[in-house]
Amino acid sequence: MWEIKKKLVGITILVSMTVNSQTCPTTNIFLSGDGGGVHTFNYSALENLIIDLDYIDNSCAIEINGIRIHPRVMQMESAYSSSDVVMMVFENGQEIESPWLANENGLPRMKLEINNLGNVLISGSRYINSVSLEPMMTGDGSSYNVVQVLLDTNTITIINPDDGGIDGISGSILTNEICNTDTQSPSSPNVTSTDKTDTTADLSWSGATDNAAVTGYKVYTYGTLTATLGNVTNYKVIGLSPSTSYAFSVRAVDAAGNESVDSNSVPVTTDTNSGSDSQAPTTPTLTENGKTDTTIDLTWNGASDNVGVTNYRVYSNNSLIETLGNVSLYQATGLNRSYRV
Repeated sequence: MWEIKKKLVGITILVSMTVNSQTCPTTNIFLSGDGGGVHTFNYSALENLIIDLDYIDNSCAIEINGIRIHPRVMQMESAYSSSDVVMMVFENGQEIESPWLANENGLPRMKLEINNLGNVLISGSRYINSVSLEPMMTGDGSSYNVVQVLLDTNTITIINPDDGGIDGISGSILTNEICNTDTQSPSSPNVTSTDKTDTTADLSWSGATDNAAVTGYKVYTYGTLTATLGNVTNYKVIGLSPSTSYAFSVRAVDAAGNESVDSNSVPVTTDTNSGSDSQAPTTPTLTENGKTDTTIDLTWNGASDNVGVTNYRVYSNNSLIETLGNVSLYQATGLNRSYRV
């Protein structure tokens, strides 16, 4: 996926950005010649970072979001060793010396790789015409800093100090920068109402289209967001008031966050209270469960209902004598009467 672009002089900042399998290349070029230089670049969210330096003379420092790769300047030539620099050597301890000094006083190539956890790996080539890279480390065994790669803006600074001699640096920066290249909105869906009750409304719509892919829908009631959904084509609106008029619309959304314009507005008037429940409960079975000279105890098995039984009414000689809650027993007073529930 990645292709490093090199220049004979200067540093190429090559940024590849991916969202929904799309790339957004950004290239910045600068020259750091004799006298050194400081070069700063800003990127958005990064997945990883590769800094490939094909020429360094004599040292460099690299900062990611204000944190240096190493607290001291990374030095490539032992003749310039001092307390404020750290020598870069191969893992076998070999320092930069002849024939390095004959190759423009610096490493032919050094590569820094930084993953999304901020861990640093540095490798280099032994000779100017070397095609292979070997792991490198600091000469005194000191560790690299853990740099922080942010989810928003990242600042990369490359410093080539003026060592008093001939200075310069060139190479490339390669990174995955997350970006959004999809600015096309989905088409709006066509919405219909398929059913309703006194407190609900069923909505259905045809799936909208998008240049990438529709990932979800938003349902609105009189222009106010009611629900944010995944990639579905129906929704039941609940919690409505009986005998009330509503207007519903739907917007399609893609992965980049683009929204379609509002769909057609669908008017719905809910039913009157419990208007959709016309099914009566089953009849309970009544049993006499004890009596005295002035009372009679009645019990019954609980009736069933498609929605739910909420109460019972007790009758004597076809006249209502008591309305009860959802219970299954009652004591009536008075004799010489027959009872039904």
